[in-house]
Amino acid sequence: MAEQSNGYVNIGASFTEFKNFKKNIKCYIGDKDADMFLDYLKGLSESQDGFYFAYVVDEDKYLARNFWADTHSVTFATALVDHENDVSFIWVFKKFLDCMGNKEPQCILTDKDPAIKLGVCSVFKKVRHRYYMWHIMKKLTDKVGLQICKETDFVERICAFVWDTDLEPLEFKEKWSQVISDFELNNNTWLTYMYGKRHKWIRAYFRDLTLGCLLKTTQRSENKNSFFKRFESIDDTLVQFWLHFQSAMEQQRYNQKFLDVASDSALP
Repeated sequence: MAEQSNGYVNIGASFTEFKNFKKNIKCYIGDKDADMFLDYLKGLSESQDGFYFAYVVDEDKYLARNFWADTHSVTFATALVDHENDVSFIWVFKKFLDCMGNKEPQCILTDKDPAIKLGVCSVFKKVRHRYYMWHIMKKLTDKVGLQICKETDFVERICAFVWDTDLEPLEFKEKWSQVISDFELNNNTWLTYMYGKRHKWIRAYFRDLTLGCLLKTTQRSENKNSFFKRFESIDDTLVQFWLHFQSAMEQQRYNQKFLDVASDSALP
């Protein structure tokens, strides 16, 4: 408001009055929150070609799960669930598959949440499920110990080949064995476990997948989470979340168009 009215002195209302206004909006929304939210989605499905949405209510008639996708978002699809369990993830993946005409993705990157893993295995038949390297590597200090990570070159040496895009599986095995031996970490259960799961997160084992070696980290997802946090609050209603989400998407679309123009008009 200060920006729109060219200064705080021209706003004409206090911070408290804005808080009261927000409180009044929530009172107006009341128990119609989920209905208003779904009405927005129904309206979009009627006005936009290719817009897809689905929802589930629980036994108490509360909105439990919701999924929507459109054809022009930078963020293609979004889901809201009441519980992050296998039932919710199975439902979300089924809706994703449905809106994609039952065409499975080649690869799915997630964290190591067992509920997500069960959801992927239950819904997809051909997909390659892979773990985010970033989530794994950020646990290195906790799992190996602060002393060895701070006082030796252990982290530098292991990162040098774990993040290497040109490494072959045999080379990875040799380098991993050498580092484990040099630092006497053969009895570290976490490292042993992660080595056993190497085909799930080491890029050397995804060289046969198109662009597989580039799918390495959750950095883009984390940046996106941080981006959306600027537009939402934990106490928002669904209607408020939707309005904030739309604002975030409009900014993303604007940035995308700006970058497209810059890419088309600039020399590499």
